[in-house]
Amino acid sequence: MKTVAKQLMVIAGLLLSSAAWGQKISPKEMAENMKSALSKGESVEFTFSFMSKDPAGKTIAEEEGTFIAQGDCFRMNTDALEIFCDGKAKWLYDKTNEEITIFPHDPSTIEIAESPFAVLGMIDAEKFIFRPGAKSVEYSGRKLQSFTIVPKDKNVSYSEVTVSLDPDSWYPVLLEYKSIGGDRYILDISGVVMGKARNDSFYVPSPDLMDNPDIYVSDMR
Repeated sequence: MKTVAKQLMVIAGLLLSSAAWGQKISPKEMAENMKSALSKGESVEFTFSFMSKDPAGKTIAEEEGTFIAQGDCFRMNTDALEIFCDGKAKWLYDKTNEEITIFPHDPSTIEIAESPFAVLGMIDAEKFIFRPGAKSVEYSGRKLQSFTIVPKDKNVSYSEVTVSLDPDSWYPVLLEYKSIGGDRYILDISGVVMGKARNDSFYVPSPDLMDNPDIYVSDMR
């Protein structure tokens, strides 16, 4: 009997060990893998499309563009808007109305109004609550891993974010923000390219743009 009992204990231990090894990766580990993958270049360029929808699911606006980030600096370009940020100040160039507005920039914020990609480098337990459990989802024919986080700062404009990642590269593919008012903001990232560092001048408007007499400049700093 003692021998049988020992055998059963060994089998139980092996089963428990196998179950542990078979567990899915946690949301926190997925977030760390993503941040590690995005830190391998001196700069990173995202090609994206952005869609906002009202609580009923009706599309409010759509945009396509590129976003290049390097540390606290970034530059975003769409058909309607170009944003330059040197980590301290931010220039919003409204191409349609030919107007540039300058704002101070807070690199520590997770507010999407500062940058729709701001959360990518700051998903951690200090700023977010991780909802338990990751999910396997299929999007545009691709199998992704997704998890949902809730901001601890209740003053931001969204109540949660669902992040979907490519499990082979750990690059982000889809970010879906749910606003306090029920609107949804969907960021579809179609391409991620690691690059070399760019000159500081890349992240500020050129003198030709700033000195253009046809463009109105408003400085809110």
